[in-house]
Amino acid sequence: VCRPECTISGSFAAPSGSWAIILLIYAGEARGNVFDSAYSLFVNGVDVFQGTSPEYGRWSVLKDITEYTALFKGTVNFVFHVPGAIIQGNFTTWLSISFYPVPKGETPPSEPNVILPLWSGVSLTQSSPSATLSVNVPYNTLNATLELYAYGFGLDEFWYTNEPSFRDVIVSVDSKPIASVLPFPYINTGGIDLFAWRPITAVFTLDDPAYRLDVTPALGLLEGEHELSVQVLN
Repeated sequence: VCRPECTISGSFAAPSGSWAIILLIYAGEARGNVFDSAYSLFVNGVDVFQGTSPEYGRWSVLKDITEYTALFKGTVNFVFHVPGAIIQGNFTTWLSISFYPVPKGETPPSEPNVILPLWSGVSLTQSSPSATLSVNVPYNTLNATLELYAYGFGLDEFWYTNEPSFRDVIVSVDSKPIASVLPFPYINTGGIDLFAWRPITAVFTLDDPAYRLDVTPALGLLEGEHELSVQVLN
């Protein structure tokens, strides 16, 4: 039980073997008077799960995180940012990961063998609309997928009511654009009308998926060490 906002962090030894499915199970409960709150799970610095808590009752999320198999080798470090926007109450969290082995004689699913953490919960604003870091992409990479979370929160929660209601998230390598996302204007679990989302919350709230961008055509720009930047327009 976290009161007020807090994080759960730790490490564990990943079981050895080949996995058909790695399943994340997150269950939560809102007790008392609380607001909708963002939550997220980072594994070895990589964002693997995002969502927003309901404002009452219990909920559960089952998420297939098999694509992150490469992270579950040896000692695994994790940080879970717990919902924590409360008035008089608290959030309770249950979190577990289940490993389902590949059946004997079967071939493990083909998953990425290198996963690079980039930005983790970086807040972009009108006065600071971009962020940059140095990234080293291995040479001889066959294909590459960029996973991008774009989430309007705080004063930007209702950005889609602006005139014009437009956001463009642009990712560049050494100042050369390689990807662009027009974010989906979904509604938070307490957004607009607090009572409209009981018992079913709006789309994507409990499990906000990342935008998956195929940047394989840009490998000629990405391989080796380069400056990667992300910028929000308008």
